[in-house]
Amino acid sequence: MKTKPLVLAFLVATTVAVSAGSAWVIGRLGRQARDEHKRQVHAELARGIVVGVAKAAVRVLVCRL
Repeated sequence: MKTKPLVLAFLVATTVAVSAGSAWVIGRLGRQARDEHKRQVHAELARGIVVGVAKAAVRVLVCRL
């Protein structure tokens, strides 16, 4: 079953927006942490979320288009 391009673009945009929001929240929590190690962990989590979702979005677009 082929997905319509507009629906696919909407799904990818929604996924990216949700992941960016999650990364932003984790980043905010990291900035508020008092321990430097916790700050680094939060930064790595935020980076991992953004990179993972970007890779998944590219895979979906490549497979469906």
